[in-house]
Amino acid sequence: MLIGGWVSMELTTLEKDILEWFAMTYQEVSLDEQISCCAVSDREETKIGFFTSLKVEAGCKQIVKPDGATDFHLNELKLVAPELTDGADVLLHVRNGQVNCLEALAFTDGHPLHLSNYKLERMMVTYIDDKSGLN
Repeated sequence: MLIGGWVSMELTTLEKDILEWFAMTYQEVSLDEQISCCAVSDREETKIGFFTSLKVEAGCKQIVKPDGATDFHLNELKLVAPELTDGADVLLHVRNGQVNCLEALAFTDGHPLHLSNYKLERMMVTYIDDKSGLN
């Protein structure tokens, strides 16, 4: 695939499934259009996970959260597979209104890029926003 003068890599089945999960789960963010016109610009494998950098075709509508934000990340996705003892955390980063990066990191052992069978589950996330100790 050629996007903006550079050759891109194809999304893996796992990456496509993850992007579709985020689009269905966060419908208020309207990811569908960008997911259909994005491709992989780089894929980095680490010891515990992977980063997939994404490039969006020119002219694709910008993603804006209901609060007006164009820089944010979406999470609450847990990747579950026999090869991952405790699963993996998955995030989708959006920068300047464009899908930018998928990030998956195993909680304990295994590697989320090398899975034979998996399922995607919503993870309940609780945030602590305690700034009392910060100066």
